[in-house]
Amino acid sequence: MKSRREMFMVRKVYISDFAVYLPEKYLSSMDISRLTGIPEKVIKEKFGLNGKHIASSDEHTSDMALKAARKIVDPSIAKRLDLVIYFGSQHKDYYMWLAATRIQHELGASKAAAFELYATSCTLPFALKVAHDIISSDEQINTILLVGASVESRLLNYRNERSRFMINFADGAAAALVQAGSGCCRIMQSAFITDGSFNDYVKVPAGGSVNPPSEETVRNGLHRFDVTDPVGLKKNLDPITSDNFNRVIRESLRKSGYDVNDISLLLPLHVKYSLHRQILSKLSLEEERSIYLRDTGHVAAMDGLISLALAREKEILHKGDVLVITSAGTGFTWGATTLVWSNG
Repeated sequence: MKSRREMFMVRKVYISDFAVYLPEKYLSSMDISRLTGIPEKVIKEKFGLNGKHIASSDEHTSDMALKAARKIVDPSIAKRLDLVIYFGSQHKDYYMWLAATRIQHELGASKAAAFELYATSCTLPFALKVAHDIISSDEQINTILLVGASVESRLLNYRNERSRFMINFADGAAAALVQAGSGCCRIMQSAFITDGSFNDYVKVPAGGSVNPPSEETVRNGLHRFDVTDPVGLKKNLDPITSDNFNRVIRESLRKSGYDVNDISLLLPLHVKYSLHRQILSKLSLEEERSIYLRDTGHVAAMDGLISLALAREKEILHKGDVLVITSAGTGFTWGATTLVWSNG
């Protein structure tokens, strides 16, 4: 007979509900073409982007996170929350400030502790792993809110050719309730790869301790995304990135008791269209078995939940479907988490 501790170690963990918030303002491919000087055809075909949502000037990261969270957290659920984990962008309302604690307070989740995770755009697989492992190993924690948002479009200089690949950066938010016992999809296992040799390629040059804010940094536009060596980044990253996606996806499936033949739907971040096709090719997946965020662009770590929401909206999910959320973040980390859809 299993001990009480052993019973909790094997508790099944589920996403019980999830929601997305996308701002009303929208930049079409034509709008993006005007901002960048890139032909609209290239934006649509190469970048795989029909358009993207942009936050209004008075809409901040924690505001959007709360809008997503309130779609699934009413006062009765808020009182039951054990943890609030913010997994969104670190470009938040204020510098050196926790969005998680504001979200906990505004929701009325007074019982919940709150903290933040960050792995740039790869944070969602980490957040799912952390939530899964905490609940499966701690009998005192039963319900966790994962919530994140991004307004990283504000960090773009659309005329900077060095950071051109980032023009798909969009704004929005997503939230998921994770709990023990039952829900719409079971969280299985995750896998990750990090190659820290890419740590210095992509960054906002000013604002940190190396290059503190000053009149000069503002005047020189150093508070926007930049790439230190675009040629080197492409040369070193292109040969390995689709392989690393392939590795984490396959490892996540293997640890969960599946293989690539079991994938019903892939839920990746938004990347350029050619890379998306490479990822599918290595998995021998038809394009119909993936979600591609042509109409939303890349909303940092929230892409996986946005893809899941689109799949639910399209009514293409069936009980027993094996889903894989996969993402990558500058720095550079790749991650994947396997889910099994439980609803009929």
